[in-house]
Amino acid sequence: MKQTENYSLNQPEASDYADIDPISENFGVIDTQLKLAENHRNDQGIHVTEEEKKAWDQKAPGTVSETVTDHIEDATIHVTAQDKQKWNEYNTVYTLVHQKSGTVHQLTGLNGQTGILSCLFTAAAAYSSGDTFTVDGTAYTVKMQDGKDPTDGFFTSGAIVPVIVDTTAKTVNFKTGGVDISSATAGPEDVLAGKTFFSGSSDLIQTGTMDSPLVLLQTGQVELESTQVGSLGWRSYATIQAPSGCDFAVILYEDRIGCGAPDLDAPSNSDLSVTFSGSQISISIWGNVSSCTYYLYQNKGGGF
Repeated sequence: MKQTENYSLNQPEASDYADIDPISENFGVIDTQLKLAENHRNDQGIHVTEEEKKAWDQKAPGTVSETVTDHIEDATIHVTAQDKQKWNEYNTVYTLVHQKSGTVHQLTGLNGQTGILSCLFTAAAAYSSGDTFTVDGTAYTVKMQDGKDPTDGFFTSGAIVPVIVDTTAKTVNFKTGGVDISSATAGPEDVLAGKTFFSGSSDLIQTGTMDSPLVLLQTGQVELESTQVGSLGWRSYATIQAPSGCDFAVILYEDRIGCGAPDLDAPSNSDLSVTFSGSQISISIWGNVSSCTYYLYQNKGGGF
């Protein structure tokens, strides 16, 4: 008995005896294969609908190519090589070579870079007042942040010096290093005790030894007597006995303050005047004032 090539169905030959079993086997195979074919047709997960086929047909190869071309040619979403180079330079600090010939400081190493450039150099020699600069052989003007001229020793040999080079304005721009205190003459005896200061050198911190020039001798409240001065209004008066050594008085009333010393003459029309007469301190305040606060000092620092 022969069998078919694809599904091995039985094919009785003339010489075979009549037998129903091979035929039954054929129907079993056919039934199985028909069911598999039906299941395949009904499986939506492996087939496309007519609508999907139409949508895919519309996505022709030419459309994809045109989309890529449009993207490449859109200048608004891409940067140029010049843009990229400029952005890279924003974070670039150029290291220059420094030499000094006579009074000329020579900076080299920009290699054709232009614009406002952040640079550093290691000083081969110190700066002296009146020195000039060149950058890659071209004369440049020195500019300081505070607008002043640089002074002797603005930078010293071996120092790492930051500088902004403006190739358009032809300027080398330095940040102000600080105030020149080389000519400062104050000594410890000129500064209040316990206070620190620089004098003559930024490397030397000194501590003052001078006592406060004003020593508080007495403070308190004093009552005043008021008198009406015609149409001018009220004026109030008081007298304080000055303690020994007192030669400076401060009087406070509300937002007014008055000061007095033996060698100071108070204006006669002052809102609040303080005058010394021997050991008596006279207070005069315009207004109907009942009391005020006083501070009496001895001045150890000299005259006012």
